[in-house]
Amino acid sequence: MGLSARTLLLMVGVPEPPLDRRLHPDLAAVPDADLVRRYLTGAPEAFTALVERHHARLFRLAVATLGAAHASAAEEVVQDALMAAYGTLDRLDDPSRVRSWLSSIVYRRAVDHLRRPRARAAGAEESELLELPADEAERPDHRARLHERRILLERAIRRLAPPLPAVIRLHYWFGCTVDEIAVALDVRPGTVKSYLFRARRRLHELLGGDEVFSDD
Repeated sequence: MGLSARTLLLMVGVPEPPLDRRLHPDLAAVPDADLVRRYLTGAPEAFTALVERHHARLFRLAVATLGAAHASAAEEVVQDALMAAYGTLDRLDDPSRVRSWLSSIVYRRAVDHLRRPRARAAGAEESELLELPADEAERPDHRARLHERRILLERAIRRLAPPLPAVIRLHYWFGCTVDEIAVALDVRPGTVKSYLFRARRRLHELLGGDEVFSDD
């Protein structure tokens, strides 16, 4: 019987996202669409409120897309995406979709980062960044087996075609629901379910028939 998905994915050693910033009390309850409208009418603090509200989620999306080898670049990717959004928010046709819109920019920027030659070279050494949890490190009888399993898993995830790696990490690593991933990737929930099915099937093949994730 294989290790649990949570145990395996927690071994990938990605840093925790920054602490959530506190929203300005006057804007904390304002809907996203109204924040967009306020910003477009000359209230820059409304964009700051959007950033504060969604930063942690956007960071998780960047980390899930980049993987362990490039997790340190997640904050840079998010900042780059938000700078782009700041200058193009007036192009958003439907202000109520700003959450999905921001997510799509972060996702594209993260994918662009992975396509850089230097990023691809770094990915080949990803296994060196993986560390065992303290409780497992104290169990020599499990250390070698767990070390091999986690490396094989992360290598297999990296071989999946986009956006499957991000979908797998968001769902099994960060515990995001199908609906949450659909918003993050700006697709329908049924599409996310299809992604998960394809990803599990492909990982099953890449890991020699080993069942890592069970169907939901």
